Amino acid sequence: MRDNPIKVFSYKIILLAIAAAITTIYPANAQLEIEKSVVKIHTNQRRPDVFNPWSKMPANEISGTGVIIAGNRILTNAHVVMYASQVYVQPYQSADKLPAKVKGIAPGIDLALLEVDDGAFFSDHPPLTLSAIVPKTGQKVNAYGYPIGGTGVSVTGGIISRIEFSPYYYNTAGLRIQVDAALNPGNSGGPAISENEIIGIVFSGIRQADNIGYIIPVEEVNIFLKDMEDGRYDGKPMMFDQLQTLENDALREKLKLDKIQTGMMVTTPYGDGDKGLLKKWDIITKIGDEKIDNDGKIITKDGMRLHFAYLIQHMEKKGHISLTVLRDGKEIIIDMPLLREKNSLVPDLKDGYPSYFIYGPLVFSPATNDFL
Repeated sequence: MRDNPIKVFSYKIILLAIAAAITTIYPANAQLEIEKSVVKIHTNQRRPDVFNPWSKMPANEISGTGVIIAGNRILTNAHVVMYASQVYVQPYQSADKLPAKVKGIAPGIDLALLEVDDGAFFSDHPPLTLSAIVPKTGQKVNAYGYPIGGTGVSVTGGIISRIEFSPYYYNTAGLRIQVDAALNPGNSGGPAISENEIIGIVFSGIRQADNIGYIIPVEEVNIFLKDMEDGRYDGKPMMFDQLQTLENDALREKLKLDKIQTGMMVTTPYGDGDKGLLKKWDIITKIGDEKIDNDGKIITKDGMRLHFAYLIQHMEKKGHISLTVLRDGKEIIIDMPLLREKNSLVPDLKDGYPSYFIYGPLVFSPATNDFL
C-alpha cells in the first residue's frame, strides 16, 4: 500500500518546523545561560608611586569582566584586579555590586581568581565548563564581556586566527590564541566561548591593527588552577638561557654542522654555568624525544608548530627537563633544572609596592623596572 504523498509532505513540513523551532530555542537558551555566568568587575586601584614610595597614586576606578567557573570561583585577568583596594562583582542584569576577594593572582600569565562571600549568588549563576579540547584555527568563537560603549553584556563573534607560544609579561611565556572578534577595553577577563564551552580568557589586543585580539587558552588556565590548589601561585617552570636560531650558513659552517643537524644555539647561559648545565656554543637538538628545528620549533601532537619551550609545561618532571645537547661535536643528555622566576638585579614590582628606608633627609628604595 502506497503512502498518500500529500500526507507525507505535510508530515515533513511539520517535522521541519519542529526542528527549526528547536534549533532556534536551544541556542538562545544556551546563550542566556552563558550570559548569566559572565559578570562585570569593578575595582578601585591604587598603583604604587615609585617616585614617592611612602605614598600611593590616587585611586582609579576601572572595570573589567569575569566568568564563573567550578568551585564557586570567578576567573578574570590579573591586570583587572592588580593593586585593587576594593573589588566588586556585578551580576548579569543586576544593579547589585557584591564585595569580592582576590584569592590568587598570576601577573605573568595575567590570570586571577576571585571569591564572593555570598554563597546564594552562585545558585542563580552556574559555572561554565572549561573545554578539554585544543581549539583549531578557523574555529568560530564568541567573546563575552562588558566593554566600553554600553552597560549591558556584549557578544562579539569571530574565528581563531592563530595559535602560538609567545611571551606574556614579566619573563613569562605561554600558549596564546589570536582571534578576530572585536575586543575593547572592558572585555578583559571575559570568556571566549566555542560550542558553549570556555576555550580561553580575553586579555589583550593590538589597537593599531584591524581586529587582532588575544585570549589565554584553557591549557594555560588549567596550569594556573592546578598551581593554585595549595592556595598560592608559584609560577610556571621556564628556561631563561638566551638562544639563537641556526638558519645562518656562516654560523653553521663555523659550528661544523651538517645539513641534518638542527636545533638552537646557546649564546648566553643562565646562571653560573656549572658542570652539566648549558654552556655557550651548546646546541640544543632535542627536548625529551622531540627534535627541534633550526627555527627553535617542534610539531605538537595536535599538529601545531610551536616554540620548543612549549613542551616544558608538559614534560617537566620534579622541576627538571631532559635536553639533548651537541657540545664540541659530542651528543650529551642534560637533566636541566627549571626556574619559576628569573633572578634579576632590577626586578619588577608585579603586584607589590616598593619598600623604602628614610634616613634623615634621604629616602632609599630598591631600583625596580617600574621606576626605570
